[in-house]
Amino acid sequence: MAGAAHTSTSVGLTLDVISRTVPPAVGLGSAQYADADAHGSTTKVEGVMHVDTSTVALAMTCTVDRENVWAALTERDRLSRWFGELAMAPDDARQADITVSGTGEEVSVRILACEPDCRLSLEWTVDDEVSTVTVVLGDAEGGTAVILQEDGVPEQLTDAYRRGWGAHLRRLDAELSGQSMPEWTELAQE
Repeated sequence: MAGAAHTSTSVGLTLDVISRTVPPAVGLGSAQYADADAHGSTTKVEGVMHVDTSTVALAMTCTVDRENVWAALTERDRLSRWFGELAMAPDDARQADITVSGTGEEVSVRILACEPDCRLSLEWTVDDEVSTVTVVLGDAEGGTAVILQEDGVPEQLTDAYRRGWGAHLRRLDAELSGQSMPEWTELAQE
């Protein structure tokens, strides 16, 4: 792939940063998918980063069905194992706070769109920075395609966000495949 940087991870996943233009939202349909790699991982993660529009997008294919992926994204106990602790707002079921595992970062989220087993879009607020995080699930050969896109990322932080979301997707893969959860210190060294 021209213009791609390739990095192998300790759990056998592959992360590719593809240097090509992907407009926000349109990028959700242009991500690449792959089956298990030579190391037996159930996921291949590929990143698409478009700095001009402050968008970071990552895609992976899981060998489980959409319902299982959706549950890992939306059920409090499963989300806490791979992403962070969720505290719902008492007066609004569309509002929550998340304490992100590994960083301790506090994120306020508001559900913008929810289509079960298909799409979840969130307003994502950290300090005074507001962005939109969208996760789209689709059918893929042998499983489910997961596309995660964050729009509104500060331009100087796109690479850090890509690495951070890549680490979270590796933990999601471990949750979905029943593998041991990679430690944050392992993921930080990648």
